[in-house]
Amino acid sequence: MTRTIVALATLAWLAPSAVFGQAPPAATTVEADSVRCWWRTDKSAVRMGEPFTAVLTCAVLETASTKAVVDRSRLDHTVMALPPFDVLDGGAGEDVVSGARRFFQYTYRLRLLNDNAFGQDVTLAGLSIGYRLDTATADGTTSQGRDQTYALPPLSLRVLSLVAGSARDIRDSTSMTFADLDARRFRARTFNMAGWFLYGLAAAVAALGLARLYRAMRSPAAATTVTSVSGGAVLKAAARELAAVSRAKQGQGWTDDLVGRAAAALRIIAGYAIGRPAAQMKGLAADVHGGQIALSQGLIRRRHALVSAAVTPEDMAQAAASNGAVQQVRDGIAALTAARFGRAGLDESSLDQAVSAAGPLARSLALRHSWPMEQWRKVTSAVTNWTGRA
Repeated sequence: MTRTIVALATLAWLAPSAVFGQAPPAATTVEADSVRCWWRTDKSAVRMGEPFTAVLTCAVLETASTKAVVDRSRLDHTVMALPPFDVLDGGAGEDVVSGARRFFQYTYRLRLLNDNAFGQDVTLAGLSIGYRLDTATADGTTSQGRDQTYALPPLSLRVLSLVAGSARDIRDSTSMTFADLDARRFRARTFNMAGWFLYGLAAAVAALGLARLYRAMRSPAAATTVTSVSGGAVLKAAARELAAVSRAKQGQGWTDDLVGRAAAALRIIAGYAIGRPAAQMKGLAADVHGGQIALSQGLIRRRHALVSAAVTPEDMAQAAASNGAVQQVRDGIAALTAARFGRAGLDESSLDQAVSAAGPLARSLALRHSWPMEQWRKVTSAVTNWTGRA
């Protein structure tokens, strides 16, 4: 008896230690709401037969170890049934992954045709969405869970009635008045008149283009006088010609060919210095004759011209009296004239001075005859004429 009592006391003393010394079970984390869906509509109240949009959005669990796989085969608008609403159209957007959730949406275009639903609340039926939970195992495989069902709560919409209590038929709801119709008719007539005006303008432009094309085809191909090459381009070409003559003269001295080229360039520069622009002819470099310089201008519509000037030393007397560079050019032209048409020899020093002075003079004249300066002179001249009349 004593031994039994001692054994029972020993067990009673050891039992709490055995219980409290036992390791606690491992904690497990369970993700709540593996699938969660909701409805959203663009209108809270609809009229009978009025199309509206309903959007179904779902957020499903997707982690490295657990993934909720939803059966989407019955969510497409081609197979979706949402009585009492008719599914007109729909679509699906791209999935969006955020954190441990994957979001997807389906859009449905719905309408209601039911003569018993005026002024009542109609329920957009809830859905039973099937899914399963796939779990990744330790060996790298995937374990598929059992099929489960998510019950989507319904959504109620108010149906507005178009029928008064004493009405015998359904009246169309429209805000269009006679004034609105007249305004639309006036706008249509205005657009029609504008369209015919633009048609006429296009026809006139086309006729003008055809007339110019016909005139260009009928005109002879011979060289004619042109004024399309700017004075700045002519003066730059004359300066380049003088630079080429100066380089060639250093190697072979003054020859008859170099004298003729220098005379042509000097006369062109002298003409612009006294206010006589050079004469222009259509032609290429192969068509150059004595006293002419060939040049081209333009990037898209290239223009080729042959320019020349007929200036004598007597024409430059007044300008040379007040400008030393013009005087040196005048002396060079006089030396060239005496050498080519007289018995005296060529005054090379006068010609060298004329060539050296004509380069800076040509560049300053080219700046004066550039396009911005020409436009500025036109503006100032127009302002002066206007103020004079005022």
